[in-house]
Amino acid sequence: MANQSPDCLVSCVDFIENYSFMEHNEIQTQHWHNFQITILVHLTWRINPNFHVGNDEKTRMIIEYHFYISDDCTHDNLFIQHCFKWHWIWLQAHNIELPIKHTIWNDKCPS
Repeated sequence: MANQSPDCLVSCVDFIENYSFMEHNEIQTQHWHNFQITILVHLTWRINPNFHVGNDEKTRMIIEYHFYISDDCTHDNLFIQHCFKWHWIWLQAHNIELPIKHTIWNDKCPS
């Protein structure tokens, strides 16, 4: 990423195992029923537009963290596309230059 150009965006996405909500002292009929959610972690690296030569190299890259939470536990491609759509809207809302190239790393889950 050291040679990344300002018009490029690098993302790393990964699903966290489904998170289960359980009552501490549930009644007997609720013992086998747990509510689950999906959490998608999305890390983004981009060039700092305010970086100037002579600044500390640590300020050259901006790392942003995005988390998407849903009760859809399928972990499918449509969910990821939906999350990237929201990420694109977030970039536009914060007046961030939209990338020409977007490189995505993932764990290549089977779905």
